[in-house]
Amino acid sequence: MSVYKKDGIGTRKDGAGGESVNRSQGNAKFVTLYAVETITKGSCVAWDINTAIDGTDSTDHGYGNIVANANSGTATQAQVIGVAAEAVTMSADEVTAKSWKSILIQVSGRCDFVIGDGSLTPGLGCVASTTDGRAENVASSETAAQFGISLTAGTSATADAQVILTNPCNL
Repeated sequence: MSVYKKDGIGTRKDGAGGESVNRSQGNAKFVTLYAVETITKGSCVAWDINTAIDGTDSTDHGYGNIVANANSGTATQAQVIGVAAEAVTMSADEVTAKSWKSILIQVSGRCDFVIGDGSLTPGLGCVASTTDGRAENVASSETAAQFGISLTAGTSATADAQVILTNPCNL
């Protein structure tokens, strides 16, 4: 039986008698969900289960479809599911009317636009910060699952940290 390489690892024939290196970005995967608040590109996002609790709400999009900025200080929004790949702006009227907007979320693969706290350490796991939408290094006392592994520290509050996203919710 032949051995086959998967996911862009290794080399492949280039058609001219040589080989080319496969360059993988870690199998980036995206999902489209609904934003319940303004979310900046690069923000870490979490399920917003509070919004879907009211069964009488005619605009209820259900559990597992609604996201908000992740924040480790808010128990219902501490688990990061991915990183916003685009920005969504919600006006106060849209939030009140629950006119949620769709948003593209990257859940796995190399992500070059994560908003960190400026002190991410390459090789360490990443979790939500106490600042909405930001990532920080995992601490030994952390209870939420890590959502990725930091590749670069990035600049504080800027969407320039690089993280390999590990898809903690298996989306």
